[in-house]
Amino acid sequence: MVQAFTHLAAFVEADRGGKFRLLEGNVHGEFAELVPDKKIVMRWRFASWPPGHYSVVTLDFTDRGSETELTLEAKGVPTSEEERMKEGWQRYYFDAIKQTFGYGARIY
Repeated sequence: MVQAFTHLAAFVEADRGGKFRLLEGNVHGEFAELVPDKKIVMRWRFASWPPGHYSVVTLDFTDRGSETELTLEAKGVPTSEEERMKEGWQRYYFDAIKQTFGYGARIY
C-alpha cells in the first residue's frame, strides 16, 4: 500500500519490532507498537541524521463516524530538522495519499 502513494519501492514488516525502509532509503526505522485501527508508534529517522538517532513518531487514529481523525506526534526530532520533517510528512504522506486515493485530511 505504501508504494501506491510514494511511487517508490518500500520495505515494510508490519509487526511489532518490524523494520521499514521508505522513499529510496531516505526514511527508515522500526515499529515499536501497532494497535489495529488505533495507533502506530515508530522509531523513525532520516538517513541523513547522525547514526543511531531516531525520533519517536506516534500516529493516533480516532473514529469520528464518517471520518477518521489522525494525530501525529514526533518526539526527539533534531531542532534543525523539524521543518524538513513537517514538510516531508505533508508532501510525501498526506498530500500523496490524497492525490493517489482521492481523499485526505484537513491539516491544523
